[in-house]
Amino acid sequence: MTEKEFKALVLPYKNLLFFVAKQIIEDKHEAEDIVQETYLKVWKARAKLDEIDNMKAWLCRITRNLAIDRSKQISKQKNLLPEEESYTEINFQPEEDSTKSKVQRIFDLLKLLPEIQATCFSLREADQLTYKEIASIVNLKESSVKVNVFRARKNLKALFLKQEKQLKYGKLG
Repeated sequence: MTEKEFKALVLPYKNLLFFVAKQIIEDKHEAEDIVQETYLKVWKARAKLDEIDNMKAWLCRITRNLAIDRSKQISKQKNLLPEEESYTEINFQPEEDSTKSKVQRIFDLLKLLPEIQATCFSLREADQLTYKEIASIVNLKESSVKVNVFRARKNLKALFLKQEKQLKYGKLG
């Protein structure tokens, strides 16, 4: 496989892979590194690429696994570092009306969900993957993916409404 063929096959998925990594890592630069690492792994396995049935799902699974591994490494490193003083930051935001700010709030709330729910929800809603594709990415049965997406929607709705109520009545927290 030539470099040009390789690029044509895998580069169209770069935004999806970045999104998958960023959902787990939450750091833009780390997510970019993970996507690069994914491409490196795939390049090394290029001789076997014609055996892959679902390239998108396979790439997402590699990216997800690398991001989880990296997240664990980061957690270990943080535990080894001496604790620093932390300060509570209070943001006073004007009332949010725009759709963009609500969408951003939903993405922020996704971080509060269990990882599997957030991943399934994001792949379904943001990337519009089928339940079958998501199942092959996260190594679950299709029915389990549906349950996780349903629970994520339910939990997000509850969190969003709670936050709306707090904003409405001016409570911090």
